[in-house]
Amino acid sequence: MPHAQKLYAASWRLTGNVSDAEDLVQETYLKLWTQRDELDKVDNHYAYALRTLKNLFLNMLRQKRIEFSELTPSNDISNEEDEYEITLDEMQPAITQLIERLPQRQRELIMMRHAQGLSYEELQLRTGLSEGNIRTLLCRARQAIRHQMQNINKP
Repeated sequence: MPHAQKLYAASWRLTGNVSDAEDLVQETYLKLWTQRDELDKVDNHYAYALRTLKNLFLNMLRQKRIEFSELTPSNDISNEEDEYEITLDEMQPAITQLIERLPQRQRELIMMRHAQGLSYEELQLRTGLSEGNIRTLLCRARQAIRHQMQNINKP
């Protein structure tokens, strides 16, 4: 199975856990096997396999349909220009999964700030953290999510 290690690494970055990563690679190879007659026409087999893996991942996210409607294009996370092929509707489930992978404090803060709409003062009262610390943790959380989302759609 050529490129299995690279595909597994990409799959693990997308899914965040071993069993889902293994399942996704297995699904990718199954899909490629069903298309084996057309693969002779493909110039770059690794890029094609990686694109297949990413498409299967996006399909998996769509099936789960985890809604996180509080993150809109006006927020920092998705306020970038449309330089990627993924639409906002496709990004929301992935963003939700990425939020779940954040460190606990960052995850709590981003949920309180974006899902509950709490102000920085309210966050200070609930967490006991300074406003500067809250802003730093939120910034790092948003950067981590943005970075991972950019990696999802890169070939």
